[in-house]
Amino acid sequence: MIPNILRRLQGGNLEVFKVSSALIYMSSKPLQFLSFQCFYNGLSPACTNLFSLQFGMYVLFPIGWMYYFGTNLDDRFNVKGFWPTAEQSHKIPLDKEEIDKELSRMRMADALRRERQQKEQEALAAQAQAQADTQQSQASQ
Repeated sequence: MIPNILRRLQGGNLEVFKVSSALIYMSSKPLQFLSFQCFYNGLSPACTNLFSLQFGMYVLFPIGWMYYFGTNLDDRFNVKGFWPTAEQSHKIPLDKEEIDKELSRMRMADALRRERQQKEQEALAAQAQAQADTQQSQASQ
């Protein structure tokens, strides 16, 4: 893509664009750019040091991670009782009878929840009425 743009550009801005595009490429991927230059220009002592550093990081990072955190991460960071047991987890009903039983249980739970909400609303309405009555009686005195 960049060579096509360079071919279209002509004049004094061409050199500026070449420099700025090279700087953008170098800043976005510095290690890969240096590795490419090392292969392109031949191996030098600086390039071998870079490759040694990269290889050391690739090999030593997972080893250091396992040394610091350990290899039994499931047992080490496990919170007891976080995941439900097989008895507590949801079992999908497969038979028609199980489906009907689950639907009746869900409808019963919805009815109980609805009754509880109605009682709470009635209690709140009664409390609000009682407060309004007390305020009205205090205002009339």
